[in-house]
Amino acid sequence: MGKFRDGMPVTGQAVTLILTTIDRIKDILSQLEATEAEPEGNDQDLIGELEAMVERGMADMAAASAAPEQAVKAEPAATEGELVAQTLERPLRPGEVSAR
Repeated sequence: MGKFRDGMPVTGQAVTLILTTIDRIKDILSQLEATEAEPEGNDQDLIGELEAMVERGMADMAAASAAPEQAVKAEPAATEGELVAQTLERPLRPGEVSAR
């Protein structure tokens, strides 16, 4: 997760792998709770996938920073409009925000 904070690209595959990892940790914890013993296995399959994901992500980051800008970033077009006054059907409760 720290690598994502450092700028590693977040892909669908990466999210799936992270969720799979969380599921595996939940399974391990539930087995620990039920048997009071660590489950068999070393989870090397998952560890290997996580390490490979980080290596690919770091390589992608390095390639992106080494390559010159391919496209000039355009300024987003300004939008024009007008503000519309909101009228709520009831006062907001503490912690609520208007969905409009």
